[in-house]
Amino acid sequence: MDELNAEDPSQVALRAATGQLRSLRQHRCATAERDQRRAAQQLQALLDELTRKQAHAESEQAALVQWRHALSDQLQGGGSMRTLRQWLGQEAGRLRQVEALKQGLLAHQQQVEHQRSELARCKQVVTHRARAVEKLDVLREILDEQS
Repeated sequence: MDELNAEDPSQVALRAATGQLRSLRQHRCATAERDQRRAAQQLQALLDELTRKQAHAESEQAALVQWRHALSDQLQGGGSMRTLRQWLGQEAGRLRQVEALKQGLLAHQQQVEHQRSELARCKQVVTHRARAVEKLDVLREILDEQS
């Protein structure tokens, strides 16, 4: 009768180990979920910044077009060579500024893509860690059924 009531020490140790592992796995899973949320927030911030930068670049290009129309009107009105040189110098400066904005946009788009891949990696980690917790739960259920 005592043999039926006495639990196998290896089963008791295995149950205790799975309990500790489950707690550890749950903690790691929660950490991965926080990392995933943080990555999603960073991605959203980058996307918002990208939208703002794109709008700024578009407004700069529109201003450049208006600048060119004004230059054309000035030249048709008989502007001096000095005025023309000033306008051309200013236009060159604006073109450099627009080019710098475009380069900044490209770099920002690369950051967005990198953050998207980081978010995808975080999602995979969350999935794998959740599966590990589920496997430990199944193992614990099997041990409980055996005893």
